[in-house]
Amino acid sequence: MRRYGLTAAPFNAAEAKRIGLVHEVFATVEEMDRWIEQICATLKANGPKAFAAAKRVLSEVAGVPWDQVQDRTTKTIAELRASPEGQEGLNAFLEKRKPNWIA
Repeated sequence: MRRYGLTAAPFNAAEAKRIGLVHEVFATVEEMDRWIEQICATLKANGPKAFAAAKRVLSEVAGVPWDQVQDRTTKTIAELRASPEGQEGLNAFLEKRKPNWIA
């Protein structure tokens, strides 16, 4: 990727994906729309408090040493699992049903 920054050489979408500049490449707008719908459905299926906590932790640990990242994420996960939302998720999993998230 550095090469492109230094040379300003053009590159296509496949190369952008190969070098990690983008995560996905789509042949059509419809293909992209289907992917977006799938991602949104997956995100909406998550517990709202856990999802918010994950976003917060990801922001907080950017550039932080790995040992501190592990400590922070471990504490957050433990707190969330013990919460009513975490217990609902666990119970839903054990009962093989969709969780009933309360926002």
